[in-house]
Amino acid sequence: IMKIGHTNQSMTFVPDVGSDDTFTYADCPGFLDNRGPEINIANAVNIKTMIHRAASVRVVVLVNYNSLMADRGRGVRDLASILTDLFGHPKNLLQYAPSIQLGVSRVPKIDGDGESAIELKHVRDLMSDTAGMSEDMEKCVSELRERIFLYHPSDNGNETWLKREQIIASIQELEKISDPSSIFRTVLTVEDEKSLRDIMSGLKNNVIEAMYSKWYSEAAEGLKQMDRLTCIDNIVVDRLLEGVKHEVNGAIIQLDRLGPRHIMESAFELAQGVADELASIGVALAGIPKLQDATEQSEVLRVYIRDAIKKKEETDEIRNELKKMNNEKEKLTRQLELEQEIQETIKRDFDRMREAQEQQAQAYAKEQAASKARYAEEMDRLQKRFELANKEEKEMLEEQMKDIKSEMDSKLAEAEEKHNEEIRVNEGMLQRMTEQIQEKDEAASEVRRKLAEAELNSAASQKSIGLLKEAIPNANACGIDTAEAEELLANLERSTAELEHAMHQQSIPRLKQEIVAAESNGIHTEAARALLEKLESAAELNRAMTQESIPELAQAIKRAKTHQIDTAEAAARLARLKSESELRSAMDEQNMQRLKQAVPAAQRHGVKTSEAEALLAKLEAADELRRAMIQKRTPQLRQAIAKAQQHGVDTASASALLNRLEAAAAAAEQEAAEQEAAEQEAA
Repeated sequence: IMKIGHTNQSMTFVPDVGSDDTFTYADCPGFLDNRGPEINIANAVNIKTMIHRAASVRVVVLVNYNSLMADRGRGVRDLASILTDLFGHPKNLLQYAPSIQLGVSRVPKIDGDGESAIELKHVRDLMSDTAGMSEDMEKCVSELRERIFLYHPSDNGNETWLKREQIIASIQELEKISDPSSIFRTVLTVEDEKSLRDIMSGLKNNVIEAMYSKWYSEAAEGLKQMDRLTCIDNIVVDRLLEGVKHEVNGAIIQLDRLGPRHIMESAFELAQGVADELASIGVALAGIPKLQDATEQSEVLRVYIRDAIKKKEETDEIRNELKKMNNEKEKLTRQLELEQEIQETIKRDFDRMREAQEQQAQAYAKEQAASKARYAEEMDRLQKRFELANKEEKEMLEEQMKDIKSEMDSKLAEAEEKHNEEIRVNEGMLQRMTEQIQEKDEAASEVRRKLAEAELNSAASQKSIGLLKEAIPNANACGIDTAEAEELLANLERSTAELEHAMHQQSIPRLKQEIVAAESNGIHTEAARALLEKLESAAELNRAMTQESIPELAQAIKRAKTHQIDTAEAAARLARLKSESELRSAMDEQNMQRLKQAVPAAQRHGVKTSEAEALLAKLEAADELRRAMIQKRTPQLRQAIAKAQQHGVDTASASALLNRLEAAAAAAEQEAAEQEAAEQEAA
């Protein structure tokens, strides 16, 4: 049905399927082919995919007799390892052993000495050497040994060999594996897995470099390539893919957090740039699973930016109106000063007036000066309060500005009237001055009332606890109703107390809630926000310590330091992660020199290094074997082979060299003995 190969390389490149009246056959490529790792990986995936699509499976494994004879049982170990990988676990191999047969091909009918026929017992004895195997692996080899059959292509075998009909009958008796997709796995050699690791590591590095270089389309293409390789069903692929997605998510999160920081500094163009960049990432990475939704984060940030810009525009508008009104008050004040100077000039013309009239005029001038000082002081206060006004205070501030303008107009008109009256009337000035003094006293009282009312309104509009505490007693003294102001003060004090309590509790959700509530009441929250940033930084540091991302933890430590947070434990964690990463990288590369440096460094940080030490021992054994083969010294080579076999290193070439060296040494000894015998005979 399928073409038969007669060399060490399989004739099958991809699984070939054929059928007859008895079975549907799937001829698989050789598991240890030498066509290169890329083809081997493709073969392994094709085999797994083909088996998964079968309704049921019986497994017949063909192994070359010469491989069982090779290198002191290496062929047996290779066979057990391949089948264990194929079934996913030794326990699975034992469980489904009734569905497996092991056929041995190219068996010679007579042993090498030409003395006895090779039977099934002799081949089973070849699989009896389980030295160095685990308990589970020994059980697997024992089970496989009982499932061996020998055959001859032309049915011309020895007594215990099976013929074609017998083989077909024995296969029919095998139990069916009815759910192959849940059992069979991809089988890769160490070299193939190393090549796969190199491919995945290269793709991972390309993705990370592309993300930090803002080449998001290239990063997406790399992630998609890595995602496609998950069909290999290999833990190296899964781990590296999960790691690179974690780092990509970390980069997206860091970028997303940058937007609100720009908004807090009113750097809206920079925040918009962050939103645009998130949108670009979202488009590039769309459809790739287990990644942050950068498109959604971009939209949320844009809404935040629009709201912040709108709020700033409203605040700027109120500030401009307040600034305009302050300029008008200053103009009216200067005009009032001019009128007062005119009044003083007229008073000097009245030097001959009675002393009482002069005293009254001086009292009036002093009252006007005091009123002017009070207005000037209030203007100063209002200027500062206007600069802090928010949207909610706009209506109250506008009413206050109208009151101030009305008051200043009234004062100017009154001064003008006084000036004109003094020009027209000279005689009877005393009486009129007396009346005017009385009027000014009443006006002063009204001014004081208006000033107190203005102070109260300003304090209420600014929602300042300190200013309200000052303004309420003054307003009460002027007979102004302060019930609303007192209620506002109580609310502000309560909100402030709750904010301080939340700051004491240091609960992030509670503190956020109280900051929002306090700001809605116009309370300054700079200290609370600083504490919130510190708490969030500490929380971010704690989260980063529980994860495995080195860049995210390093960024969290950097931010925590800006808030004077103790980062000693996090720094130790970061050092451990870096040592773990270096150890994994050295193991992935199988670099002996890097492993020698990485293992002690990892041990200093408490990292488990047993697997790395085993790999290092294996690499050192392989290196020692290589040097012994170069030196070609029989004792050292024999010792190196034994050590290499303990660590699972392929010793076929070295064993062959040792055999040649020993044979050469034996031949030399034989020749020397013969020569010595000849010399003695001659003597």
